[in-house]
Amino acid sequence: MIDYLAPRIFIVTVLFIFIGTMAAAAAADEIEEDKIGIEVEGGYVTKYLWKGYDLLDNNGAWQTGITIDYKGFYAGVWGSWADKRGFVAQDEFDYYAGYERSILEEDRYALDTYIQYTYFDFPKSDSVPGDDGVTDGQELALGFSMPNLFPLGPSFLIPSYEGDFEWVGIQPAEDADNGWIHTFGLSYDIPVPVLIPEQEDQSLSLSWSLSYNDGVFGSNSDWSHSTAALSTVSEWKGISFTPIIYYQWSFEETVNEDNEFYTSFSFDYYF
Repeated sequence: MIDYLAPRIFIVTVLFIFIGTMAAAAAADEIEEDKIGIEVEGGYVTKYLWKGYDLLDNNGAWQTGITIDYKGFYAGVWGSWADKRGFVAQDEFDYYAGYERSILEEDRYALDTYIQYTYFDFPKSDSVPGDDGVTDGQELALGFSMPNLFPLGPSFLIPSYEGDFEWVGIQPAEDADNGWIHTFGLSYDIPVPVLIPEQEDQSLSLSWSLSYNDGVFGSNSDWSHSTAALSTVSEWKGISFTPIIYYQWSFEETVNEDNEFYTSFSFDYYF
């Protein structure tokens, strides 16, 4: 039991230390106007797709989380629970921490960058590969986007890239397939009339991405899938509601044999 809990206790302890350090820095920096930000989110997804993989076999999930940020540093916890019985082993908690920064914000070559570490914890499963096919995992994500590079009509066509290195949980496993998943994306916001009078502006957001999986988790190395999404954000008294429609074209059968249509609905409150 101690060996089973040790990785989880370690990750949670590190995150609490990280969050506590940000809080202490904020308290000591009274001259600065920067404040600690807290974001609480909750929602539902009709299918739980992760990096192209269908984790719950066409079933939906309730998902919620909390993130604390200060001066570009952030940390948080996120959870997912299937909406159908039979998927207890897939109950999930993710613990993450990262840093984001914008460079040359007013310049055409402005760059938004971030780095994030995530520990994927499945508390009702083994921490290493077992009979249930579920294992804890870790990820280091590096990404950037260029928000001002391509002006197009009333908005900008924004290119982006994210590289995710995936490996198993803290406990080692000889048969693990570690590796990279590369995702290239484009997004574009179309201004539309606001749905709520108090909201200053609103956009219809279009996005597209293409991913290459170099052999993670026993998959073949190939272009694995492409995803298109359509979304908008409505805000009222600090609460935002975001519905999203997704369609995934699946190319590599070892990642996903089917094309996928799914939706998500989420509420966020930032204070």
